[in-house]
Amino acid sequence: YRALTAEAVQLYRLADARPDRAPSIHVPSGFAVLVIARNRREVVRGPDTRVLDWGEDLEVLELSTGTPKSSVMRLRTCFLQVDGNKVSDTIRLETTDHNAVEATVSYRVSFRGEPERWFLVKDYVGLLCDHAGSLLRAAARATSLDAFHADSTEILRTALLGEKLPGEPRTGRAFEENGMCVY
Repeated sequence: YRALTAEAVQLYRLADARPDRAPSIHVPSGFAVLVIARNRREVVRGPDTRVLDWGEDLEVLELSTGTPKSSVMRLRTCFLQVDGNKVSDTIRLETTDHNAVEATVSYRVSFRGEPERWFLVKDYVGLLCDHAGSLLRAAARATSLDAFHADSTEILRTALLGEKLPGEPRTGRAFEENGMCVY
């Protein structure tokens, strides 16, 4: 459903716009869309089919793409994957002894809390990669190359997700801006 971009939704609505029926949108399981009108906003979470009223439209997200992530080419879509989303990135790190390291990372993302908050950030991928990259670069700068090489996974996980306590899962990283949670 990521392939169903905002432009495709608009073309579908135009092609499907017949006087005898209203346009509808199918939201699959694990996804959500924000239906907007002049005086209201409504999050529709799948699995559901929503018939759009006159004057309603779908909010468009513009997500950073590529590896490493960049805003040069954005994916325009109306669908937000709210559960079990995976975002990958490549980041350049530098250790305390000035050695450059390139790390490929994958983040697991879900959205929690008030559904209307999920759509407050148009590019949650860019927000995630910028913030997480900053945390990971700081962790690498505080570590020598030998120590980083010996335990890089644990160093990066701890920097992003918090300390691992015996018998408990890591706390994860929550984003107040839009209810995004990295786990």
